[in-house]
Amino acid sequence: MNEFNLSKSIDTSKSITLNYIPIGLKNILLNTDDKNITAECETSPSSHVTFTDNNIKSEFKATSVCIVGTANDTKVNQISGVASNGQLIIKNVDTDNNEVLFMCFPLVVANPGPSNSGIDALIRIAAPDIPTTLTVNFNADIFAKEISEVKYVEYSSSLGNARVVTFAHPISIISAQLMGLENNTNFFNLQPSEYSILTPSTPGEWMECDYVPIDSEEVETYNLPVSSSLVQDSAAHNSLKTMFMYILFLLFTGMSYSVIPAIYKYILSFLFINLGTTGQSARKIFMDRFDTIMRVSLLILIIIFFAIGNQFILYGIVISIVTLLGYIIISSKKSNDKKDDVWPINEIERDELD
Repeated sequence: MNEFNLSKSIDTSKSITLNYIPIGLKNILLNTDDKNITAECETSPSSHVTFTDNNIKSEFKATSVCIVGTANDTKVNQISGVASNGQLIIKNVDTDNNEVLFMCFPLVVANPGPSNSGIDALIRIAAPDIPTTLTVNFNADIFAKEISEVKYVEYSSSLGNARVVTFAHPISIISAQLMGLENNTNFFNLQPSEYSILTPSTPGEWMECDYVPIDSEEVETYNLPVSSSLVQDSAAHNSLKTMFMYILFLLFTGMSYSVIPAIYKYILSFLFINLGTTGQSARKIFMDRFDTIMRVSLLILIIIFFAIGNQFILYGIVISIVTLLGYIIISSKKSNDKKDDVWPINEIERDELD
């Protein structure tokens, strides 16, 4: 059986990008008859594979997973110079026309190997007649090693009328159980003579993202295509969030022009009455002292919040904005009054006469 040759010219009319971030798996089973491990994929809101053929993009979602081995001389796709003790096979279905795409990933048992591989977790949890569930981040396993030039082998299979794409780089695992698995599946043809060598999308369409498991101190990094629906949905959500916050700020600013002067006037009126401050001259002196005390107090409070740090910085920013906005509004109200008609003392006196 001929092996795929990676030195073959790259087909620039086609490209592929992967987005196998955490996928929920259910009905995980170790099949004792076929000697493989299978699982079903939970429905995902975003695509897992974007395949481009002559500038026409197709989005695929993963529907099932199968892990096979090469025990008892059973075969998997072989790539020249790439070791393989088995394969991770992910079945993906086109979101538009039900076209099937099989993604194949060579697996090799290594010692030492990765300590927290999702593929290892899937192999360990699989048991006969006991369906289990698991969430796996295949992207972390696929791109665990730095690869100078990522390549894929792609061909069309007459068996199952499917497209087959094989990742041209071995993925290391530590589960020796793989050595006992076989490939008795008939999903697609193996080693056809006609095939293409592909690469990911052109540079500039990829971004580096971090995935941090909740219970882990390690940060795993993988490539994520900007053109994927996950990134596009995130961008749209962020834009909507920014617009919504901007509208809220405008509404808050508009309401402040009515609320802040009313509160300021009420506080001064309350203090004038309870402290027995009468006469416009005395009240103006009191108001100036009150303004100075409030500014200094708020400034000290803002400095304290910024010094504490963490979430208190947000409180400090909010108080700073409200203080600045209040100062502008109240100063504007006072500047519009005549020399002998000081706001809000004039309004307070009119209210007292009424």
